[in-house]
Amino acid sequence: MGRPTKTMKTNQAEPNPEISYRRPDGDSFRYRCQVSEDRVIWSTFLADTNEWGRWRNRYSEGDASTTYSISKGVLTISNDQSGDQTFKKKDF
Repeated sequence: MGRPTKTMKTNQAEPNPEISYRRPDGDSFRYRCQVSEDRVIWSTFLADTNEWGRWRNRYSEGDASTTYSISKGVLTISNDQSGDQTFKKKDF
């Protein structure tokens, strides 16, 4: 999501991993993920309605497709709109 990994906090791991972060301006954001095979689908928490938004899996309508792979200790996250990012254990 374009944020430094060390600013992210894991709020829960099951059944859907939930992460959050706070921007330097104080705004907070929460996301949950569905992880299956090599795909990641996410949803954001809408603070104004106090509800979870829809799962971002409407690819034909413009939602980004996000996949991941792990090889030789390197995690690669691939997003068809923003490209690839790679991470090593030290990044977390």
